[in-house]
Amino acid sequence: MTFQATNLEYWVEGKVQTVFFGNEAEELALLLSNVPDTSNHYLEWNDQSNAHINAVKAVQLTRNDITLELVPEAAAQFGQAFFHVRFDAEEALYKEVAEVLTGIFGQKIKLMGGSVTHKQAAGKDYSTIKYLNLEGKNLRMLPDYVAEMTALETAKLRGNPALDMQEACKVLAMLPGLKTLEFSTQKSIPETLGALSSLESLHIEIDNPDAPCMIPDSISRLQNLRYCFIQTDYELVLPESFASLTALEDCYIRAGKWNLPGQFYQLTQLTQLDFTHSQFTTLPPEMANMPKVDTIIFGSQENRDYQQVMSVIAQMPLVRTIEINFPAIPAEIALCKQIDTLIIWAGTDNPLELPDTLFSMDQLKTLNISLSRITELPDSIGQLKGLKELIIKESVIENLPDAIGNLSALEFLNISENQGLSTLPETLGNLSQLKILYLADNPSLSALPDSMKNLSALESVDIPNHTEMHNIPALWDKLFS
Repeated sequence: MTFQATNLEYWVEGKVQTVFFGNEAEELALLLSNVPDTSNHYLEWNDQSNAHINAVKAVQLTRNDITLELVPEAAAQFGQAFFHVRFDAEEALYKEVAEVLTGIFGQKIKLMGGSVTHKQAAGKDYSTIKYLNLEGKNLRMLPDYVAEMTALETAKLRGNPALDMQEACKVLAMLPGLKTLEFSTQKSIPETLGALSSLESLHIEIDNPDAPCMIPDSISRLQNLRYCFIQTDYELVLPESFASLTALEDCYIRAGKWNLPGQFYQLTQLTQLDFTHSQFTTLPPEMANMPKVDTIIFGSQENRDYQQVMSVIAQMPLVRTIEINFPAIPAEIALCKQIDTLIIWAGTDNPLELPDTLFSMDQLKTLNISLSRITELPDSIGQLKGLKELIIKESVIENLPDAIGNLSALEFLNISENQGLSTLPETLGNLSQLKILYLADNPSLSALPDSMKNLSALESVDIPNHTEMHNIPALWDKLFS
């Protein structure tokens, strides 16, 4: 296979070194990398489904091309014995790529001499480049040529923690079409970020333990921003002006703790609210008018007035899903009569506390209790008459109540990865609407109740060790997935 690479990149993330040759017009992509802490290498052709470990027998690299001879197994997989890629690169880039390739292939690579037919740096035309990846290069300043990339739309700068972002933003502000920016920093976020007025997507990773991470007030000038991701292990302070980013559709704050701006409700295009580690006691009543929110996540247990909080959420017209990732489920969850999906990922450190009010939510269609320390379900589970999906995974549950047989609308049941579950109730045979049943990785469960043969609506069953399990209905042989 021979092609001309119009895009040559390399990056280093931790112990992983990667080189990428691409041709966007022909939709061709060749990715080469090492496998950390081994002498192995990885080759990927066009996508991850077409990859091979230790595919290359030998590599020959010149100033303007690379040839990879494949081992027979890889040649059979890819349908060709060689990859030959031509490229144009400045001297500095070539040397950096050659160094990374040597790190990937070791003694398999042979660096060849020969004439250099590349353009001189001063004559290279950067004005048509739309995509720039400088990740993992440990830069302190942006290369001078970035200022010439007047068509640039995407800049990926993560892995350069010492990069002077104040100066970088000044350079990037001169590029009128820049829509996507990703960077990481160990410093404060500069006011100059607000000069990037064309941005639609912003990804920031902050590693600065010295003081709260302050997002500058100037972020409010990014009026085209639709996607925002900010991550830090430490405290994050959002300015009140953050609420003026009214085009924002997706907002992900991953911080040790963070404040909720008072007028957050102005972000009317958001569809999901993730309150993990957000330090608020009550919600502004105006949040009830957020017209597009359909999912709310409580990812950490905070000191909140849940009577007030759930009263506000109960008025949000489109909310259908609530996810709670701590063990003390607030009784006030029952105020949210409009939700049909409740997801609980409580962790295994403390026992899961399910309030009685939860089982009055007969409008629920999906109840997912996963990775939680729960030993049994109460009989009141049978009151959830509208439930269509029930998932109990990765728990310490030991048995299921007979009342589970009262869930007459249930179509999907997943009781998997429960180490202590040893028996199932005979009442499971009453689930006349059940179509899909998962009983995977329950090592203590060795037999099924006789009544399971009555599940006439079943379409699919997943029990990986079904040949070792007793009392499997004969008709299930054609249902095992």
